[in-house]
Amino acid sequence: DASVFGFELGFYQSLGFLNDGLRHCNVNGTYNYNIINVDNPDGINDDLPLAQAPRQSANLSFVYSNPKTKLNFVATANFRDHVFDRLLDGEAIYRNRLLTIDLSADYEVIKNISIYARANNLTNHEFEEWIGESDEEGSLKRQSSFYGAWGVVGVRFQPR
Repeated sequence: DASVFGFELGFYQSLGFLNDGLRHCNVNGTYNYNIINVDNPDGINDDLPLAQAPRQSANLSFVYSNPKTKLNFVATANFRDHVFDRLLDGEAIYRNRLLTIDLSADYEVIKNISIYARANNLTNHEFEEWIGESDEEGSLKRQSSFYGAWGVVGVRFQPR
């Protein structure tokens, strides 16, 4: 059994109030904080949190969307706190905190046809697995991976 209590703070703000030239620009974000209690089955440590449930997460986005130019641009930063992943041979495996930055753009060439580009994981953040929490004394890094920045480019048909 598990119980989750938390809250989310969010905002969305057009920047047009600063200057009319910024009316197509928006900033939005969220912050989530969770308190998680878990009653694990017999023999499993009740101090273990709910798997894949970060205590904190946040995102911040800058959006430019101009219907006259048919151009859209989004820059996003995403944060995820460390998470309990699984038990492996009785040891708690955790994944590290992450901060990723992604960019995307699309342009409507003609009605219903757009070209787009996406660039993901521009921070090339290290993905780590730890036996124990990474900031605990005695924890041990089990695995480390870099997936690199990556992207896609394409053409989209989207009838309206």
